[in-house]
Amino acid sequence: VALHRALDQQPRRELTTPDEATYECLTSLRKPDVQSFCQLLVPEARELASTSGRHVSVGDMCVHEPGPLSGLGHVLDAAARRVLPGHLLRRCRILSSVQLGESCLQRVAITACSGEENVFNWRLRAAPGGGAHAGASGTEGPCTSEHVRAAGGADAVMHGIAPPNPSHHLPTGGPGHHLLLGGPDHHPPSESLSHHVLLAVPSSRWLVERVSRDASCDGHGPRATKPHPRAAPEAIIAAQLAALRSGDVVGAAAYNMAGRNLNGPWEQNLSVFKALLRQPSHHLLLTHRCHELGACALPSPRTFLAEVWLRPQLSRAEALAGSLTGDGSCADVCGDGGLLFVWEVGMQGSGCWSVQAIRAVSAGA
Repeated sequence: VALHRALDQQPRRELTTPDEATYECLTSLRKPDVQSFCQLLVPEARELASTSGRHVSVGDMCVHEPGPLSGLGHVLDAAARRVLPGHLLRRCRILSSVQLGESCLQRVAITACSGEENVFNWRLRAAPGGGAHAGASGTEGPCTSEHVRAAGGADAVMHGIAPPNPSHHLPTGGPGHHLLLGGPDHHPPSESLSHHVLLAVPSSRWLVERVSRDASCDGHGPRATKPHPRAAPEAIIAAQLAALRSGDVVGAAAYNMAGRNLNGPWEQNLSVFKALLRQPSHHLLLTHRCHELGACALPSPRTFLAEVWLRPQLSRAEALAGSLTGDGSCADVCGDGGLLFVWEVGMQGSGCWSVQAIRAVSAGA
């Protein structure tokens, strides 16, 4: 044991490429080893890191989030904080990497321990003074043109198809434990993590700015007709709203906690859901044109809260004007007014995320 600890404390080689920095972060976050991960953050993000929980405003509620990564909300969005602890390291894939000068954007497919599959956008920046001379392209000097390495599309990963390039699998051996001064069980009392000194944490020429879920696949392709362990709660919300927009009330009700494919009285669940839709405050669920996710929080590892803005349909003349001048965003194809709702999504014993409640909060401007 003493020999292994001594080996762990030996300085490891420098992380010179964005891929190596991402792999090191994934290894640390799986444990989750927050202190080691913080050493790979950009300086301004490292200063804001905290070991304490955080409070998030969702709708008209102030939610306390106690998770192990809750103090990194300025770097990790709610989906990343949910998926990364305990994720399946060997199933991670770097789908693409685009380096422009001292910035790099990667799309990384990650599978949670529950089986939930997501694609995340990783934004990295060259370390101060380190330069980007050993970037994704492996060439000397800063990269001035796009370097794209495609390892399979997001659709292939989300449907269980492995990317064609096996070299993008994470190393199976992985680095050793990252030790804090004072022993492996030492936990400093301070909330700030920026001043901790770590052993066996390699230096990196690339640092992490932001990790956020890529929602571009939601609402595209065949829509799942029921909750599934591979479906994220954000995807469940999008699928339920898509069913409501198409007038499929029965299909939308299947995503509820007592849906057709889950335990519970189906007819009673359907009746309660139809009564909810008849309420004036929820009428926009059937008539909205588009939706937009706002603040999200994790009151517990098995509960997900999300603000959802629903926008009404435009008149024909407004829709035509928007199609000619807009950029395709929600604000372009929908009206400015709308309603703010809060979706509460919970994980079932089967590992499926299902809708527990939908609550109208307020009218938009």
